[in-house]
Amino acid sequence: MATAPELYLRQLIGESIPPDGTEEDTFFTDDEITALLERNNSIVQAAAAEGWAIKAADYVQLIDVEESGSVRRMSQLYRQAYQMATYYATKADAANSLDGVPRVAGRVAAILANNDTVLVNEYIGPEPVTQVRPYPTKRFNVPLQ
Repeated sequence: MATAPELYLRQLIGESIPPDGTEEDTFFTDDEITALLERNNSIVQAAAAEGWAIKAADYVQLIDVEESGSVRRMSQLYRQAYQMATYYATKADAANSLDGVPRVAGRVAAILANNDTVLVNEYIGPEPVTQVRPYPTKRFNVPLQ
């Protein structure tokens, strides 16, 4: 039996099990849904962002088809999945900022005492950031420490 967070995650990523159906009728199995939650420390919005990103990665190979006056814009699947991944990543960031826990890669993680802004690349974890090594970018010209 699926837990409440698993059912909620399925709703957020548009993967509810159909009536009289099984998990095999969806994009993600129950084990994959559980793994999404575990990898994201049971934060449903972060798991939804990852789920939509996985779907977008699968859809990126689809192309638009035109034949006999009919058009199927399959590339829309990728664009919409990507937009949903971005939406839930933003929601996960907002939820985690309340706890002081940065969770999504590439977000501003800290502002140093001298007001230099620092980006942390690829940081996803439950502990607050106490020390960072600045990652120089064109946008934020911060020297490495």
